[in-house]
Amino acid sequence: MTQSESCVYLIRELLQEAPRYSSLSIPNSAEEKSCCVPFSIFACPIIYGRLTQKDQALLSSCYNACLALADEHNVNSIAFCCISTGEFHFPNEKAAEIAVKTVKDYKQKTGSSIKVIFNVFKEKDREIYEKLLSPES
Repeated sequence: MTQSESCVYLIRELLQEAPRYSSLSIPNSAEEKSCCVPFSIFACPIIYGRLTQKDQALLSSCYNACLALADEHNVNSIAFCCISTGEFHFPNEKAAEIAVKTVKDYKQKTGSSIKVIFNVFKEKDREIYEKLLSPES
């Protein structure tokens, strides 16, 4: 599945969850189709050198802010797509560890029932998340 196809799938799923938006159409252009929250408003870290504790805390706060916002608006599910990796240079394995730990901690602390989807585009990331989310972890 391409990134564009994944985005359309996610939009369709979200539209089914929120009937009040059923009249909205799925955009045609790639620019309009961008289905990611503008993470810059959550101070998403960009790694220019060595990974710091501050970078890790910023990434965790980005996930927490998105989850809290979703819960505030009674969203039933949210998809995250490897925040800060790729062009932002956050190491994939460490980013996944932070993502999974932050989501688990948030759900335990708040009692949130939000369904979280880790949407990945690379086989390497899929393997990392599968390992972290396996029952043995």
